[in-house]
Amino acid sequence: RRARLIRRVMEAVGFQGDAGKEVRQGLRLNVAKRWRLMSLARSSADEFNRWIVVEGRKRLDDALAYGKGAIILNSHFDMARCMTLVLDRMGYDVYSLEAYDLFRVHGASTSDRVKVQGISGSFFLKQLYLARQTLTSGKCVHLTGDGYMGTRGRDMTFLGRTRRFPSSYAELSVATGAVLIPVTARLLSSGKIKIELMAPWIHPSCVTERQDIVHWYVGRYVQTLEDLWREHPGSVSLLAMQQYFDLPPVDRVEKGAATQRRPHCVL
Repeated sequence: RRARLIRRVMEAVGFQGDAGKEVRQGLRLNVAKRWRLMSLARSSADEFNRWIVVEGRKRLDDALAYGKGAIILNSHFDMARCMTLVLDRMGYDVYSLEAYDLFRVHGASTSDRVKVQGISGSFFLKQLYLARQTLTSGKCVHLTGDGYMGTRGRDMTFLGRTRRFPSSYAELSVATGAVLIPVTARLLSSGKIKIELMAPWIHPSCVTERQDIVHWYVGRYVQTLEDLWREHPGSVSLLAMQQYFDLPPVDRVEKGAATQRRPHCVL
């Protein structure tokens, strides 16, 4: 059943690579994901550093040096749930908005540097207030941009279907001046996990209105997520796959459709 679901996603996104290899990667990832996370949480510093490869750390350090905090923008993709653990082991103070504290639930834990705040369907004035306080103190906030909780957000076209994407991360960035840094965490064939802190997003200077800036950030995120799904469909979480097929389809698929909803200007 899992293999059929992965193949269905591959067909939906127009995957052009090695289908068999991608299915095997998806099965390996979704079967072993939690075990690997718990193993990392209990590992020594040397073991942890042997299995985790981080690229782009200087980007995060530079953002924090600016003094207005950094928003680590994650997705429900591949080994995303390891990100709070990685940030903790790297020595950062982090306020993380997640469905629940995965590590504590399973008997592992992070240090006092990390505060994991569970979120519910009533997403989430108190949590956003605390996130804003964290950023104004020059620290990190970690959250995902593709969740389904809450009512605030933007309706966007995503791979031929229509869904609402949350805009909280964009609103926090606009309100505080915090730098937005997208991140991916990918399980490699070697068994190592590659963390990539990407280049910060900076909206075009011609986009000046607050709501236009928020919409630009959401559009940029949707385009980035579309690219990840197209390139590595097997790395999408099984739940995200199921949720995708429950979304209403649009008349036709337009690659980068979300970007067409951004404010128009000459870049």
